[in-house]
Amino acid sequence: MSKIDSNSTIFLIDGSTFIFRAYYAMYKASQARGNGFTRSDGTPTGAVMAFCNMMWKIITNGIDGIFPTHIAVIFDTKEKTFRSEIYPDYKANRDAPPEDLIPQFPLIHKAVEAFNIKALSLDGYEADDLIATYAEIAKGTGAQTIIISGDKDLMQLINDNVVMYDPMPGRERFINREGVQEKFGVFPEKVVDIQALAGDATDNIPGVPGIGIKIASELINEYGDLEKLLNNAQNIKQQKRRENLIEYSDSARISYKLALLDTKTPIKVEINDLEYNPLNYEKIASFSREMELKNLINRVDAWFKNKNETETNDTSDDRSSLENRMDEKSEGEDLSKKEGTRDYMVSTKTQFLDLINKIKLEEKIALSINYYSEKKDLSKQSIAISSNGVDVYLINLTKDIDNISSTEIFLELKKIFEDASIRKIFYGLKDMLPYLYSYNINVKSFDDLSLMSYVLNNGKNKHDFQSLCDTYSSNLVTPIPTQIIDTITIEAHEKIRLIYKIWETLNNEMITKGVIEVYETIEKPLIKILSAMEQNGIKADIKILDELSLRFQEKIIMLEKEIIKDAGVDFNIASPKQLGEILFDVLKLDGGKKTKSGVWATGIEILEDLSLLGYGIADNIIEWRQLTKLKSTYTDSIPHYINKNTGRVHTTFSQALTSTGRLSSSSPNLQNIPIRTPEGKLIRSAFISEKNHYLISADYSQIELRVLAHIAEIDPLREAFKNDLDIHAMTASSIFNIPLEDVNKTLRYRAKAINFGIIYGISAFGLSKQLKITRKEAQKFIIDYFNRFPGIKEYMNNTIDFARKNLYVSTIFGRNCHFPEIISKNHAVRSFNERAAINAPIQGSAADIIKKAMVKISQEIKANNLKSKMILQIHDELMFETPEEEVKIIEDIIIENMESATNPQLDFSVPLKVDVKVSKSWEE
Repeated sequence: MSKIDSNSTIFLIDGSTFIFRAYYAMYKASQARGNGFTRSDGTPTGAVMAFCNMMWKIITNGIDGIFPTHIAVIFDTKEKTFRSEIYPDYKANRDAPPEDLIPQFPLIHKAVEAFNIKALSLDGYEADDLIATYAEIAKGTGAQTIIISGDKDLMQLINDNVVMYDPMPGRERFINREGVQEKFGVFPEKVVDIQALAGDATDNIPGVPGIGIKIASELINEYGDLEKLLNNAQNIKQQKRRENLIEYSDSARISYKLALLDTKTPIKVEINDLEYNPLNYEKIASFSREMELKNLINRVDAWFKNKNETETNDTSDDRSSLENRMDEKSEGEDLSKKEGTRDYMVSTKTQFLDLINKIKLEEKIALSINYYSEKKDLSKQSIAISSNGVDVYLINLTKDIDNISSTEIFLELKKIFEDASIRKIFYGLKDMLPYLYSYNINVKSFDDLSLMSYVLNNGKNKHDFQSLCDTYSSNLVTPIPTQIIDTITIEAHEKIRLIYKIWETLNNEMITKGVIEVYETIEKPLIKILSAMEQNGIKADIKILDELSLRFQEKIIMLEKEIIKDAGVDFNIASPKQLGEILFDVLKLDGGKKTKSGVWATGIEILEDLSLLGYGIADNIIEWRQLTKLKSTYTDSIPHYINKNTGRVHTTFSQALTSTGRLSSSSPNLQNIPIRTPEGKLIRSAFISEKNHYLISADYSQIELRVLAHIAEIDPLREAFKNDLDIHAMTASSIFNIPLEDVNKTLRYRAKAINFGIIYGISAFGLSKQLKITRKEAQKFIIDYFNRFPGIKEYMNNTIDFARKNLYVSTIFGRNCHFPEIISKNHAVRSFNERAAINAPIQGSAADIIKKAMVKISQEIKANNLKSKMILQIHDELMFETPEEEVKIIEDIIIENMESATNPQLDFSVPLKVDVKVSKSWEE
């Protein structure tokens, strides 16, 4: 027995959370396959399988290179706990476990024993209480504790000796004190105070009505703790908040007791008895066979075989050892078709160089750079490589391979990455590029699964790795083992096999479906461009944003006072339910409509109707909503995204998300900042150029109308664009049958609304709302429009007919946008898909055009060795940051390449026009 001390590391695994994550992961995978995971005798095993896969990853890989000296998996029991005595309704709203999960509970406990680990539980207490107690004991010895769970209830335990690790794929991360503050707004020691106020619907902890985590953190940070807050509740300024804190003070105190974990649970197993014991082959292999977990059996056999070989050959010739493993075959076997797979850890210089030499002879390899730390620390990486989808080589970059430095490793890897004769297959290459660039590696000849899937299945499927596994699990050239469909169970070596196998199918599909040109000429070149744009970022002035937040807040407070005054009673303006009651029950305004749930609707259409009826309170509510959204979404939020080192905002561009091919922006979204409102312009004024630099904005003029004129072959529109006429004035002249010179601002505005509305399938009702005219007048405008431009109506009808028959439409460059629900029996769903199908060739073609322009401009900048940088794309607009001396040069390059983006590929019948502006800020 190893006594725990300051050199010890204890892993406390939240087994109950693992069980339910495992079950629902396998349930989702079962739905994709059309059948469940069962043993031959009919016993369900899906949760057991996923649980074992998660445990295998922790035991064999450790956590971020850390392995335990002591370990336990801790479970809830089915008995009630002491919390039910405090509050009988505690967890009363939880459903019973799914029927097919119940028989798997004892099997999962048995699985823990098979891993040579103790499974702990205690009647009357929750797993969280046992974890809290062991963590407290370990803290007293100076040991480090890692709680493996994503459960927020455990965050109260985090301190200098205790961290949490969320193992969920896609969000694997350590959670420390700062991570808790980021989530709750307070440090761990105050988390229970927050939970006491905010409550928890999952556990049926009541809390205080009207108080969520954000407000709770503000209150606790102001008053110090729950008791001080409740004792001073009468001093709270907000009436409703004050009343609730006084009325529900007992509820808050009870909630505190429910949320507080017991660190003095009467444990039955001493912490010293939780010593980690290595895997025992007979135990784990026997259990795997009993459960009929074929994939786990293969991994167990491969792992122990590799372990034994490594131990046996430690003193033998490394080159001979690696070659034997590379070439190892049973007589007559073809490894590429063998069900079993083999994993090799490259740990010596000889093995590494042999692997490099082997790869140099390959035509294609699949690679995955695996991130293990929360902040993607580039020093903590591994690379998995496979050239056949069967054998996988793992290179751990956390520490140097024996007898070879990291510098030498990357010099050799650079030769592979930059060898154009070897195709490199990735999933999510864009995120890996900064890492590779840090070693001066420029990837040549590559494929990216997410983009291959995007050009093939745009509108049909999602393109995240989980969805790729779900989609291609049944029809791969080499099928994915069903046990590892869900990403929760995918380890580095398994993921790289899936990447290789999915690529085989996607590559064949791209050839047969004729989408290679879109992929090769539009999407693939953008990967490096978008990565560079993300790294470049845009400079932001935090002082301007702070000033705007203050200004907006003052206006919001003023509006709140006006709204409360008009209502005659204090209420929560942000609550749709309370707002509806004020407008239609208290004030009894006209035009109220109730939702299916029986509450008054208070959406923007209702408020706009009230505004048209002359109710000033509606105008104030609309403005209040707009300002609160601008403040929370932009002026309050963006400062958190300003990189402290660069002083710039580095948004993330998603390339495979929208249904039409448009790029999207997130963290933060810089594409949705309002452009036409005064407040939106003020926000844009916070984005500025560096010293001695200018921002250049290049915006396509009316590109979607130009695309419509081309693809629908509308001669009057094409001629108008060729002659550089005011297209909206020309449309007004045509449909209102008046001379061009007599078109006033009102008529031009109406024509503009119709021009752009037609592209998005606007109805007479929608147009009437926008123009504030009767539906009958709006319907006449639309009829006159189609009579004047019959080719547009013909295009719309033909597009819908084509989409119904083929379930997709295409852009002018051959991008297919799928609409499988356009034949839905649900009228609303079908109508939405019809409108989207009409718009997709237009918006999608415009998206393709600007993407092609981005590629051409980037090539020109590189060819001319310019310092100018492309920094943003906002749908039809590109933004650049350029030194003063390059302004004229880059301006010419931008205009030339944006206006020629459709040539020579297309005989585009309408000229493209670009408006360019140069200034020191985005707003200018």
